[in-house]
Amino acid sequence: MQPYRIFEHTADVGLKIRGRTFRELLKNAGAGFFNLLTDYAAIRREAASGSRRTVRRLLSLKTADPGDLLLAWLRELLFLFSAKKLIFYHYEFLDFSKTKMRVRALGVKFDPSRDEQKLEVKAVTYHHFELKKNKRGWTATVIFDI
Repeated sequence: MQPYRIFEHTADVGLKIRGRTFRELLKNAGAGFFNLLTDYAAIRREAASGSRRTVRRLLSLKTADPGDLLLAWLRELLFLFSAKKLIFYHYEFLDFSKTKMRVRALGVKFDPSRDEQKLEVKAVTYHHFELKKNKRGWTATVIFDI
């Protein structure tokens, strides 16, 4: 199963995200989001090799339903990238349900002098947002304003 697929949408860009579990869907959404911004695979390789300093953050979110949690998750990742230039590559879910989570995230600082800059994401939108659960797991469609 492909964890996510990027697609063009008028003046925006979108992700079709999959996961066997809701937790996996959130992890794949994070990977897909960061891949919109930079060469995520290269950053993960460098982080695994120890050539970059690891940054740790504790993220806590609480919402009314799973759809809102997915969007809040992506908005939090966008905020942390925009404000702190953080890109996360590993997530440890300390407390988790379909409406709340507490996650220890490991990441690195984005360095424009060494990291590829792809798109500039301005916002996570509700436009054509979709979250579904079926017998094979979870799927979601999210559009980003660029």
